[in-house]
Amino acid sequence: TNQIRVDQAKVQKILEQCSDLKSKKVIQDVKNLEQYGLSKPEMTIRLKMQDQGIQTVEIGSYSSDASAYYATVDEGKTVFLMDASIEEACNVTEKDLQEGNG
Repeated sequence: TNQIRVDQAKVQKILEQCSDLKSKKVIQDVKNLEQYGLSKPEMTIRLKMQDQGIQTVEIGSYSSDASAYYATVDEGKTVFLMDASIEEACNVTEKDLQEGNG
């Protein structure tokens, strides 16, 4: 894989936005992820954790009633309703993070 130089300020901003995210609602023991748009997620975020390996967050459908997105972690059966700002905070490409790019 190619290595790129990232803009540390951009990465820091994303981390700060993501660290403030809170779940609005938790839905336990979900049998059908499709109803939340999680059988084919709109976005997948992989986080390399210092002590826990890699965690995968999948973002599904948008709930206009709650102004939030449905999400699950590590393909679990628990669905979280996350503030809509998660999409803006995490919807970035490798190019968006490169030094000297915007």
